[in-house]
Amino acid sequence: MKCVQPKVWRGILLLVSASLASCADTVPTTRIKVTVADNYSGPIYLASCVEGAQDPVMIDPEGHGQTAACPARGDVEIDAIKAGRTITIQSGQIDVTKTGDGIAVGLTTYIP
Repeated sequence: MKCVQPKVWRGILLLVSASLASCADTVPTTRIKVTVADNYSGPIYLASCVEGAQDPVMIDPEGHGQTAACPARGDVEIDAIKAGRTITIQSGQIDVTKTGDGIAVGLTTYIP
């Protein structure tokens, strides 16, 4: 029976570690529910990472609201409830404002 060389084991362990790290790097999409007035159409701005914020987020007449969500990488979707129906706003239609170290502090989008 032939033994596997220690260098081969190190290579195998390195490969397995890299595979596990890439799986751990996957962050799920953050979904935020907002409620707007039936007649509201226009931009909305959400302050993010606000402790104790309502869920679903209530958008005021000026288009402002607060959410406890802190999207890690900008992968965020907004479900806007308007006039009894849900409008889903995809990640590409949402601007995420971040601090210099990458912490999301605000989200801006448009409600049709």
